[in-house]
Order: sequence, then C-alpha cells, then structure tokens
Amino acid sequence: MQTAVRPLALPFFLGGLLLAPVAVCKGVLLVRRELGFLAGVYAASTALLSPALFRIKRSSGTVVMIWNAFAVFQLLREVMFAGRLWGGRFIRKMIGRTTVPGAV
Repeated sequence: MQTAVRPLALPFFLGGLLLAPVAVCKGVLLVRRELGFLAGVYAASTALLSPALFRIKRSSGTVVMIWNAFAVFQLLREVMFAGRLWGGRFIRKMIGRTTVPGAV
C-alpha cells in the first residue's frame, strides 16, 4: 500500500499547502466584492483544467498525473488571487525605486 501511495505524496502536499492561501485570498476577494474577477478566474481555470483532465484520460494517464493537474490548478488560482490582491502594490513599489540597493 505504501508503494502505491508514495507517488501521490508530492501532489497531495502541494495541494494541501496551497489550500489555506487560496481560501484566504478568495475570502478577501469576496469581502471586497470582486465577484467579476473571481468569476473570471473560475471560468478560466475550469476551461483550462477540463481539457487537461480529458487529455490525461485519453492518454491513459496515471492517478499521479491527475493529482499533479489539480496541484497546478491550485497554484495557478493562488497566483491569480494573490496577484490581484498584492501584485499592483508590489509592481508600484518596484517601479518607484530609482536606485538599486547596495549600488555605488
């Protein structure tokens, strides 16, 4: 049994690791009433995930491949959610910097 489950450890770990940040970001976006953005992210991610899962099925892919797809799905959603919340501030901060720290 351990041998059968061992390949699933990484995708399960990554999916679990990303679960809380995705939920928190989604909650903040809901409170901010950014429903159009959330709907767009869900539509886009579902539109990308479904064909990927069908491709895995057609190619007789493994369960590990399916769980890897779900882990990537979570990662992409986290990047989009976090980017919406903090990306603009980060970019403005980087662009506003006129000197490179430590440069002479």
